[in-house]
Amino acid sequence: MKQMHPNFFFQRLRFVLPILFLSLAAAAAWANPIEIATIDDLQKIGNHPDFPFSGNYVLTDDIDAAATEDFNEGAGFYPIGGPSDPFTGTFDGRGHVISHLHINRLGLNNVALFGVISAGGEVHTVGLEGAEVTGNVFVGGLVGFVNPFGNIWSPYVTGMVTLNAGVGGVVGFLHSDATLSNAYATSSVSGDFRTGDTTPGPQRWPTAHHGAAADQEHEQERSHCPNRHFTAYFVE
Repeated sequence: MKQMHPNFFFQRLRFVLPILFLSLAAAAAWANPIEIATIDDLQKIGNHPDFPFSGNYVLTDDIDAAATEDFNEGAGFYPIGGPSDPFTGTFDGRGHVISHLHINRLGLNNVALFGVISAGGEVHTVGLEGAEVTGNVFVGGLVGFVNPFGNIWSPYVTGMVTLNAGVGGVVGFLHSDATLSNAYATSSVSGDFRTGDTTPGPQRWPTAHHGAAADQEHEQERSHCPNRHFTAYFVE
């Protein structure tokens, strides 16, 4: 029988060990999520080495974000994630509410609490109340732009979301391969075209999925949202 050379074993081990370490690191991240308790914690996501865009986050309490009106000389909260550095982690709101979020960035695209979410990114079970969000294109209360395989479920938004194109109460732009479910918005939504109560509608952007327009009669399924006592709408 042919004997295996010792170097072969070490060469294989060299490839296996990094994968093992990465798997252990991922398991540790899920077991020990990063806690978000204040608006300052929230703004650290992507802006501090201990708060990466790929992190696993949990909201531990309701947050009054009224102070964001004075952030950045009146421009307010800076959206989490952008086209070149999207949010790819998880954010579990645990049924908590972020109130009085202020974003005033008329010259910026992909404007919301989360600017851009990409594959693997997930935001769920969180409410925004009394939000005031202003941007240019792809503007939402919770997420500005959701790329393929991003996942949003059980959010709601109240407040005011404006302008210009691709404006939705919850999401500004939702790719057809992304998921938005068990969501509703009672926010005032205004823009130049394609505005909607949850996502822009009724027209479809290329390869995008959108909810019904705010000014049209529409039927949606109702469902109880877990972990918080409010009734939400499915948008499918």
